[in-house]
Amino acid sequence: MLGFAFVGILLASVLVPWMPRMPTSGLDPSWRSVLEWGFLNAAEFGRDLVFTFGPLGFLYTQQFHPDLFVYQLAYWIAIAVALGAFFSRYWAASPFWVSLLFSMALLPAATVSKDSWLFFLPFATAIAAFAPRGQKSRWLIGLLFVLSVVSGLTKFTGFLVAAGTFLTVDLGRLAQRRLVPIYTLAFIAFSWLAFGAITGEMNWLAYLEGGFQVASGYSGAMQIDKPTSHVLLSVVASLGTVGWLTWGYARLLEHKSVVSTIVVSLSAVLFAFIAFKAGIVRQDGHFLITASGLLLLAITAGFLNFTHSPNLIGKIAASAMVALTIWGELYILRHYGKEEDVATIVHGIAKRPVTGLEQAVDLIVGGRYGELIAIRDNALSNIRDRYPLPHLAGTVDIYPWDQAWVLAQGLDYNPRPVFQSYSAYTPTLIERNYRHLIASHGPAYVLFEPKSIDGRLVSLMDGKSWRALLAKFDPVSVVQGHLLFRRRSRRDRQVTERPYEPMEVTWDERLLVPETKACVWAEVEIKQRSIGRIVPVAFKAPLVEIIIETTDGESLRYRFVPGMGKTGFLLSPLVTDASSLIDLCSHGSSDAMRKANAVSFSTTKLGRLVFEPAVKVRLADLSVDGAREHSAARESVDSIRW
Repeated sequence: MLGFAFVGILLASVLVPWMPRMPTSGLDPSWRSVLEWGFLNAAEFGRDLVFTFGPLGFLYTQQFHPDLFVYQLAYWIAIAVALGAFFSRYWAASPFWVSLLFSMALLPAATVSKDSWLFFLPFATAIAAFAPRGQKSRWLIGLLFVLSVVSGLTKFTGFLVAAGTFLTVDLGRLAQRRLVPIYTLAFIAFSWLAFGAITGEMNWLAYLEGGFQVASGYSGAMQIDKPTSHVLLSVVASLGTVGWLTWGYARLLEHKSVVSTIVVSLSAVLFAFIAFKAGIVRQDGHFLITASGLLLLAITAGFLNFTHSPNLIGKIAASAMVALTIWGELYILRHYGKEEDVATIVHGIAKRPVTGLEQAVDLIVGGRYGELIAIRDNALSNIRDRYPLPHLAGTVDIYPWDQAWVLAQGLDYNPRPVFQSYSAYTPTLIERNYRHLIASHGPAYVLFEPKSIDGRLVSLMDGKSWRALLAKFDPVSVVQGHLLFRRRSRRDRQVTERPYEPMEVTWDERLLVPETKACVWAEVEIKQRSIGRIVPVAFKAPLVEIIIETTDGESLRYRFVPGMGKTGFLLSPLVTDASSLIDLCSHGSSDAMRKANAVSFSTTKLGRLVFEPAVKVRLADLSVDGAREHSAARESVDSIRW
């Protein structure tokens, strides 16, 4: 009971959003606001919204909304209670000071990452389900299982971890001649029913399909290259921690159940792999997910080995492993975080429980809830004041992100399925956005700013949708750096394509771009070798770059996402801001704009092993016929009611 109280309160003080985030502008705050909007408007995830998060994604964001805050509190308090009960089971079998220190080691993991805790829930369920007789707790197994279901609808990666873990558990039960796959069937049934209750639609398979589409292209589109030494260290640490945990669990069972040990070991492997992938693909602040996941595994393994190790050497080794993992997390936090001083980092982590408890008391006893509402209203007002938008009589979408502006203004938001363009990185996802834009139920207005992330070529962002903007919309004005488009009331402008003969080039081979007064449209196909398809799954896809030589003699290098290039993009002229996009949309030509003279593609040594040597390129002249509608041409920003 002492362990349960200590660990539960410790985790609750840090994990629970006693002082939640407030809405603001920017890329991440915008998708947080859209997740709120999606839940409150019963949007169907997988059809209306396709993202890395599910219909309960607002639980993860910890952003304050008066209608959702109680759910966030209940969710994270339940996690603190469940994992407090899980770790407290080891207190009775360990010396008090060991239990205290190992439990305090949970603090860095809880402070810097929330993802690892979502992934840890099904793994903890597997350990609890295969605990020795007399140590099983049915209420704990049930609570961990329900939280795993909820986490699977919060973030799609959580669904993958839970599904894989529960399938492993049922295979273990099958090997023990308990034939009913109760965990897998219950997980599917509860997820399906909960999805229907949340969205009002029973099309749960659409959520899975959309989630798989996003997950399948994540490694190839979102990777960032950083020092490989960190990756190698995390691989070694993962293997060592999983092995040490397996050994400790085998000792717990006194080597009497090989099946149970294998199930727990495979569950640990899955958890470690997902945590590893979550960090090494982008290898920025996301790397803290890997570090926190390894720390959770190390603490679990430390408890098991210290409790059941027969000699002092084993106990020292267990303690040393936890200490090394804590050091590793602090090192990663210093390298990828904002603080450079380890002492400052440690001090910040150490005071976090005290701060959290003070905030909890202030919220529960001090009546701070009303103040939170006022703070949120003020935050929304700041967005409206800083980024004023016109009051538009029709539905609105905004590219490539900054949805927080539209939602703060109270406009009639009509999002494309992949509502932030950098995440539309596979042909299927790009096609879904394109079809939404050209459909009759698409937005009446579009705010569009040409910009990208990670140094990508700007025209790759929802590249195919640019053609829909040229054909079906007219530019009206410039608003906050975004070009405001309005859907045409008459027939579409004709977009004429005159293709050239398809070509193939090798890596780093220059391809001359035809001289033309029209725009140049490009479709690029970079195929993976059969064996190369394993690399993005097990590790991450290699980087690809496009080098564009301009007519004025400059060489420009951009990130190139193969999935984005396959559906087509504007290669020439180079559109980098709203003013150049205005010229393109207003005149349908590129005479006065910066053009591409030649293009080539480059990749890493690993990329040459992963990808085919030939890059297929299809170029075409793209002409836009017809000027803007007369009414739109005369309209200015002053004629729109603000």
